[in-house]
Amino acid sequence: MSIKVGPLRNTRGSIACRLHRSGEGFPRNPAGTATQRVKVTGAFAACSFQGLAPGTYAVVLHHDENDNRKFDTNVLGVPLEGYGASNNCTHALSAPRWDEAKFTVAAGQTRALEIAIRY
Repeated sequence: MSIKVGPLRNTRGSIACRLHRSGEGFPRNPAGTATQRVKVTGAFAACSFQGLAPGTYAVVLHHDENDNRKFDTNVLGVPLEGYGASNNCTHALSAPRWDEAKFTVAAGQTRALEIAIRY
């Protein structure tokens, strides 16, 4: 599965992509997930996860502009860095829900997602 991410507002830092295999703890709990980080070099970046078994998944990601390996927020919890989710379900005041972000991968299927970053 490949994920095209962007457009990005700058070329600082990296993109952290997290693939969730179930709705339990989605989107904040990293347990039971696969994670990939890619350096930002242009207006778009790409993550990929190989060898996915058939099933239901969801992706969340963020533009870690300062490369501190955290999703930075202000004191009120408002994001300071760009973020996105599969099916482009992002909200200004809440995290995406599993039922909004989930997608299926069938046996032998190659998925290509495009996720817009919300700043």
